[in-house]
Amino acid sequence: MTSTTEQAIRDHMTHPVTLDVCVVVTVLAVISGPFGTYEYLTLTERCLYWGAITFGSTMAAYVLRRLALQVVPKDRPVLYELVVTGLMVVVVTPMVLVLTHVFMPGLCGGSGCFGRISVYVALIAGAIFVLRRVIPGFEELLFFVRDEAGGLRVLAPSPVPVGDAPLAEASPRPRLYRRLPDGETGDILHLTANGHFVTVTLDTGVQQLRMRFGDAVNEMDCVEGRCTHRSHWVTLSAVAGHRRVDGKQVLVLINAMEVPVSRTYRPGLEEAGLLPAQAAEGA
Repeated sequence: MTSTTEQAIRDHMTHPVTLDVCVVVTVLAVISGPFGTYEYLTLTERCLYWGAITFGSTMAAYVLRRLALQVVPKDRPVLYELVVTGLMVVVVTPMVLVLTHVFMPGLCGGSGCFGRISVYVALIAGAIFVLRRVIPGFEELLFFVRDEAGGLRVLAPSPVPVGDAPLAEASPRPRLYRRLPDGETGDILHLTANGHFVTVTLDTGVQQLRMRFGDAVNEMDCVEGRCTHRSHWVTLSAVAGHRRVDGKQVLVLINAMEVPVSRTYRPGLEEAGLLPAQAAEGA
């Protein structure tokens, strides 16, 4: 596992959304006491039991999703989620089984218990798969990683060269072009989220694609680009300069388009040389 992936996992596990979701799920499980835990465990034991399962399975999910991403491309979402679900069953089921034996010895024994827990894990993983496809923007939270310059980008699998062919020949164009109309050869300059659609700005015109913004950025895997805002992404070669509009910095593209810059992404853009450092700007 690369240092970038390890950092991404740490970033995601300490992300406020991740922590909030884990805490809420743990509290709900402690209060409701499903699967007999309310009768068998005290309040403290339920907190420890469900907290360990919630945070442990969340950590496993982040790791397994990245491992699966190196094998199955994200443009095959059903196969990708099936692989992740299978890995979750293999990894999380033994973890839950061990915790159950520790906290409730004798309650769950025999091969039947393993099978029941496997079914529960598969059903929960499948439910999360559906939620991820329904909730806009959820995909971005899972796959944004911090790059060497401190900015955020979407983690994408590395293109695999075929035979002895150079890497550039193995993946000459981003995968997003597969979604564009046949014959479209323009260079992609900018992506922006627009509800359930993504607006793709090319040097030849504009296209609308029904997909998630995070997936669109992910499919620009062989082009250098940066997020300037949570709903804006630009190709580095398309940036012609920058200027201030109403006191805020914007990037100016080669087609004269102005792209907003948020405070979250500005440090990475400064590191990339696309914006002046704030200290120098204020001097």
